[in-house]
Amino acid sequence: EIPEDMVNAIVAIEDKTFWKHNGFNFIRMAGAIKDSIFGGGQISGTSTLTQQLARNIYLTETKSERSLNRKILEAYYAILIEKNLTKEQIVEAYLNTVYLGFNSYGVEAASQAYFAKSVSDLNLLECTALASLPKSPHSYALVKSYPIGSVEVDPDDILGTTSTIEYVYNGELSQPRREQTLVNMVDQGYITQAEADAARGQDLRSSMKITSTTTSSFSSYFTDYVIDQAIADIMEEYGWTEEEARNKVYTGGLKIYTTMDSDAQKIAVDAVENGSNIPGATAIRKNSDGHIVNPASPSSILLYSYSSRINDSSQFMLNKDEYAMNSDGSMTLFADKWLKFYDITLSDDSADVSIDFRAMYIQDSGKLYSIEGGALSVPQGYKTKDAKGNCIISADFFKDYPTFFVAGNDGQMLVNSGNYTLKQKVIQPQASVVIFDYKTGGIKAMVGGRGVSGSMLYNRALSAQQPGSSIKPLAVYSTALQ
Repeated sequence: EIPEDMVNAIVAIEDKTFWKHNGFNFIRMAGAIKDSIFGGGQISGTSTLTQQLARNIYLTETKSERSLNRKILEAYYAILIEKNLTKEQIVEAYLNTVYLGFNSYGVEAASQAYFAKSVSDLNLLECTALASLPKSPHSYALVKSYPIGSVEVDPDDILGTTSTIEYVYNGELSQPRREQTLVNMVDQGYITQAEADAARGQDLRSSMKITSTTTSSFSSYFTDYVIDQAIADIMEEYGWTEEEARNKVYTGGLKIYTTMDSDAQKIAVDAVENGSNIPGATAIRKNSDGHIVNPASPSSILLYSYSSRINDSSQFMLNKDEYAMNSDGSMTLFADKWLKFYDITLSDDSADVSIDFRAMYIQDSGKLYSIEGGALSVPQGYKTKDAKGNCIISADFFKDYPTFFVAGNDGQMLVNSGNYTLKQKVIQPQASVVIFDYKTGGIKAMVGGRGVSGSMLYNRALSAQQPGSSIKPLAVYSTALQ
């Protein structure tokens, strides 16, 4: 049922030699091994579609490692897959298990989530849109969800809403990769230039219809809890690892029945989201700089003032003692200051450094919101870390992106809003509700927070304090359903 355009698009962008190789590309593998030997032990991304399938199924516990040992195991399993399955079966298995963002595993789930139709009905542009996602499914997801009013968005980009959530078009981020997919499909003979041009002339945003996802958002906390319980039970029953159990839940075709009462769940959600039911944030303590501090330890900052880092022009402000320009044209961002640096591995196995913000707060119309953090959007390939943990942005970056940093007053460097991201605002204080049947103990409704959306959220119905956080919610309510 998977259309030919879908198969050709994923092969063209992910593995152009798929129909010819025996599991892995020997030339690319040899080059990666050479780079590993002379590059400190890490190995670059070299995965064919078969290797990616092997990694997602058989190497889930180590798939984030960028080691030569894991790559050899991946190639070994890929060869076994190639011996036992046809090429058509391999690409079918890949397309039915690959993660494509927006809580969607496999092309059918993604097609329903993004376009509200079966994958068999997708056109060329829609196929290339899905094929562009595996490289970075979280970032490239065609839709993002936000609490209403938490971020400024173009009204034309709003694809759907609930009483609390906006679903916003995010397809522009993956547009260059869609373009590359079309170019590759023409070069590899899958489509004509005229067909590619016709697809380019279509509006992807107008093809998108967000339906089932929006109506089920009210049960996300309950669903997350059930999934965690199912995974724990599978692990105990069969002796499987967490990754094996999680894959079974998400891709194994299970049907899970719960005790949730949808009417009670909706009532609980509406009660928590109604701001008049929740007292405002009181008794917070700030220092002379306006940062929220721990009353028991005033020198310990819990949340930084939003205005201390984001000016009236929505520019991020980097202070003069937090960076240095080097003689070779590069920039050093100092560790142990306001920015935090993390080594990360992207979905294509390549390494990168994430430049993250610390947690902030903002007050709006008398309400207090926390912002967990954000990040500078410096592209991959321009960042490294030195022996002291500082982040080095290469001189090439300033040649390729000369307007990313703009000199401000008092030695500051300014970054425009298009070059950084912020996590969503979360209203404070938070609250939670659990409703259960006192006769059976069955949970009828669960709400683990207010003013937030998504999947696998921090659930205050299960634990009052988020790990690593010093801020506790106002209260946790547990109510018996009489």
